[in-house]
Amino acid sequence: MLGIDTTFNLGKFFITTTTFRNQALQNRKTKQSVITLGPSMIHYREDSQSYQELLEFIRRELNGSIPVAVGSDGAKAILNAVSIVFPNSVHLFCTRHVRNNIERQLIKTRATQDQRRTLLKFIFDLPESLVQSKTEEDFAERMDVLREVSDGIETEDSSSENPSRNFYDWFERYQSNVFRYHMLASIRAPIKHVDRDGNALLFYNNDAEAMNHVLKVAANWEVKSISDIIDIIDRVMITQKSDLLRSLYDAGEWELVPPYTR
Repeated sequence: MLGIDTTFNLGKFFITTTTFRNQALQNRKTKQSVITLGPSMIHYREDSQSYQELLEFIRRELNGSIPVAVGSDGAKAILNAVSIVFPNSVHLFCTRHVRNNIERQLIKTRATQDQRRTLLKFIFDLPESLVQSKTEEDFAERMDVLREVSDGIETEDSSSENPSRNFYDWFERYQSNVFRYHMLASIRAPIKHVDRDGNALLFYNNDAEAMNHVLKVAANWEVKSISDIIDIIDRVMITQKSDLLRSLYDAGEWELVPPYTR
């Protein structure tokens, strides 16, 4: 999984980091694969061309290989770039970002907290939720249920400021394909984004966001110059390399895992 995330509050520019899980290493305590900083970009425009340049660099460095999946917050500029550079890779959208977008729409329609909870629970939280659809048939059936749930709320409140009025229409128009191509269990399971029991896990862009948090902490949450940011990224890379070298001697916080152990 190639994670992508952009931050904008460390200078008068954008910083986009990429991350991946190094499958040869794990944290000695947590036994989790190590989050590794990949190629990063400092840029002034948050547009598709900028992201495309970053991804094309990564594609060249991969020397013909492609990432099985790309994960992001679903920003349109990133979506467009991924579709051009890695058209055969699955592109997962962060569940938290999509959920927040939907909740904001429900707030715009003046849904009460209980009504928002009911709809969001069906979309995301139930074992048979919309996002856990395993086939296109499951998804179509659960979209019908979503319409019924929305209509049920409308029946309970016939006022002119009905909370669910037009919500289903909005969801079908703006979110259905987001779920169909970037969110569903039918997308996540084949790329092995699953738990130990084989159940498809919801995707969160936590790895890339965590790496940006590392940069912010290193910058002391202050606005920095480009040269300062380059130095900070360089120090992170040096630290990663040092930790990797220590793992070769069975020392440090990281350790090698089979078949890479000696």
